[in-house]
Amino acid sequence: GIFFNSTMGTLSMTNTVIDSNAASFGGGLFVVANSTVLNRLHLSRNWAAELGGGLASWGTTTAIECTFDRNEAQSGGAWAVAHAFEGTQMHPAFLHIEKCLLDTNFASYSGGGLWVGVAHRPTLETRNVYFEMRMIDSTVTGNTAAKGSGGGFKIDGGCL
Repeated sequence: GIFFNSTMGTLSMTNTVIDSNAASFGGGLFVVANSTVLNRLHLSRNWAAELGGGLASWGTTTAIECTFDRNEAQSGGAWAVAHAFEGTQMHPAFLHIEKCLLDTNFASYSGGGLWVGVAHRPTLETRNVYFEMRMIDSTVTGNTAAKGSGGGFKIDGGCL
């Protein structure tokens, strides 16, 4: 897959197919960025050992007319959104999802379609996740979380 790491930068992708890749995080696409804009991206048949079969992202992400299908991971079969830390400062996640399809993705644990949480907590006191999501004209269907919860969505350890 693709790995983009620039906490000060922006990733923009348009009309792209990412198919049949594997990694520990973000089998298709792993993004650590200040801002990510995805237009007409198709993530299919990707696999991640841990988070985000199709996509693992940190930071603000906009997805418009994207398709996530037949991706697999431990959590976040289609997409995992994790929060970044600098020391003890946690950066929140903001998602804008418009006209997207999350279909037939699989998580062996939780969040078959979408998982949101903190990948590694620096202290036991850090339990709340600040997360804001806007989903417009999108479809989440046929996703599975085998052992945990949230076939469609799982917000882990925080509040929405």
